[in-house]
Amino acid sequence: QQQQQHQRQQHRMSVAQMWPSVTSVQEQRPRQPPAEPPARAPVSAPPAASKAAAPARSKGKGGSLGPGVSLDIDGQRFRLTEPLGEGSFGIVWAAQDSTGRKVAVKEIPCKGESELARVVAEGQMLRQVEKELRAAQCDILKVPLLLASDVETSAPSRWRVRLVMSQVPGIPLEKFLEGRRLAEKERTGVQSSSVLRRQIAGATRCAGELLMQLAPTLEGFAPRVYHRDITPRNIQILELGGKGGMQFGLVDFGLAVDAVRWRAEGSGDLGGDGRYWPASAWFVFGFGTQALRQHPTMSYE
Repeated sequence: QQQQQHQRQQHRMSVAQMWPSVTSVQEQRPRQPPAEPPARAPVSAPPAASKAAAPARSKGKGGSLGPGVSLDIDGQRFRLTEPLGEGSFGIVWAAQDSTGRKVAVKEIPCKGESELARVVAEGQMLRQVEKELRAAQCDILKVPLLLASDVETSAPSRWRVRLVMSQVPGIPLEKFLEGRRLAEKERTGVQSSSVLRRQIAGATRCAGELLMQLAPTLEGFAPRVYHRDITPRNIQILELGGKGGMQFGLVDFGLAVDAVRWRAEGSGDLGGDGRYWPASAWFVFGFGTQALRQHPTMSYE
């Protein structure tokens, strides 16, 4: 037994020696692994917006949101209809403006100046994305466009930010896939090989359409903005019916960052869902950005 304990102790020492010291390879202590399901990793605040570019702060009536509630935002009135979901840092509501146009209203509570600066930067990211896509002559309707914004003081050093955006049609790809999975689960009996081939062909066409539609969009704004949270939850899919195929879009820029500054700083700031991180993100998670510089090929990710 003493010999076995000695061997286990030597094994633990050898493993510890294989793992480089934190101070030698990391600029900061590694973050704890995402929980299951992986929690969104913390994100540092983007560059603080200038006061001139920030939405005007105003004291509002407050109160909880719900279907039928009307909001005055940036001089426009919007009536909430139903919740659309929950984004990176806030709740998103479906709404209509005075002309009946459908929009999305995102409410984000802020508990400090740093959080407020981050949320204001999200609005600026949306404007930058639209600008880049227009310059690249890409379809701007595949992403939400910022239509209005407002900052409401809810308490001392507490704010409530509301962003009004255009709606990207469809449902989350995650919900679409889950619906298909449940439908297939209800089928009984062994499916023929022809049915399986048809299903595989359909899935392949779907993936191909997604790449063909969203790759130009990402390429259009990536020089200035990194989304950092592209998952089935943030990809919208709309079935056009018949032989019209499918239409895809990208939403939730809550974790987006200034790509120019992010590249220049070689940031080890990680964000998004860990299940969809590339290998380089996990490498930075374990060893830090300094160690990543020794592997140029991984840096391209």
